[in-house]
Amino acid sequence: ECFNLYGQTESVIDASYCRATELVLADVDTVPVGQPLANTGLYVLNEQQQLQPYGVAGELCVGGKGLALGYAGRAGLTAEKFLAHPFTEEVGQGLYRTGDQAVRRADGSLHFVGRDDEQVKIRGFRVEVKEVEGRLLALEAVKAALVLARQDEGQHKRLVGYLLFEPGQSCSLAALAEHMRAGLPDYMVPSAFVVLESFPLTANGT
Repeated sequence: ECFNLYGQTESVIDASYCRATELVLADVDTVPVGQPLANTGLYVLNEQQQLQPYGVAGELCVGGKGLALGYAGRAGLTAEKFLAHPFTEEVGQGLYRTGDQAVRRADGSLHFVGRDDEQVKIRGFRVEVKEVEGRLLALEAVKAALVLARQDEGQHKRLVGYLLFEPGQSCSLAALAEHMRAGLPDYMVPSAFVVLESFPLTANGT
């Protein structure tokens, strides 16, 4: 048998499990997060820390007996990541903000859909930058792509696409924009493209 375990150090490593049977995997793209372990609660919350309806993505938060109290010597980070538990009257209970985006299906199972740090808000819409990058990479001439949110002078966020072309290949910026508009809504189309000769990498190649 194969089980998928989900969790963080802050929740004593494992917070949920899913028995990865053929039936479970038949209609999903990724293995579900599954169901919470005993004495653990998993909550999908919106930005107002309210529960999201079934099928609507939100931040996955973990509560329960195994939750850490916070980060030693890092009060600011503790205040940012650990919340007072809004769904229990038990004193001292908290919730940990995982930074993961998830949806809860009608059967109660949880499904991971992305990271908060991979999402940005553009013109009031949540944008998964990996989806925009994937659209760029669908072009045969594009070797690598990176999409970042930048603030303009009016403090409004806009998307900028950075890309490398395959050796000996290229594509006009107008053709790039047309390709993006053909497959994405307007708010997901980068307002500018920057062609680079290489991407700066860290020592481990990322």
